[in-house]
Amino acid sequence: MLRTQPMRRTPFKRGKPERLALPVVPKQTGKMRVSKGPERDKAHLAKVREELCIVPWQAWGEGSSCIEAHHVRCIAPRSIGKRVSDYLTVPLCREHHARLHGMKEETFWLLVGKDPREWIRRFSDEGRAALAEIEGSR
Repeated sequence: MLRTQPMRRTPFKRGKPERLALPVVPKQTGKMRVSKGPERDKAHLAKVREELCIVPWQAWGEGSSCIEAHHVRCIAPRSIGKRVSDYLTVPLCREHHARLHGMKEETFWLLVGKDPREWIRRFSDEGRAALAEIEGSR
């Protein structure tokens, strides 16, 4: 018994494959605009890491002694691929920082009963200015 191949419903096209029509982008003249990224300050982050964790130990048990600077994203305007300014950071122990990244940031701050903006305002003039800029643009 001779087997035949089943017929294809859509036959193969012969010849060169068709090229996709890509939109023509005009050539840039002059300098490209580069958007200004968030402010970076390693010295400020080092000062934040010298502080104690702002989450009270009664909230979720005693944290570790290793302090990490957490960039508070829930108060900054949302944008894809952009980091938050180093002036919008708060000190968290490693345990609380890990718990925060395990849930929505807004939920974490509600559960522990803290507002990170208060700490940022009290800690530095730069943080106060960054918060004023954000709140002024809303």
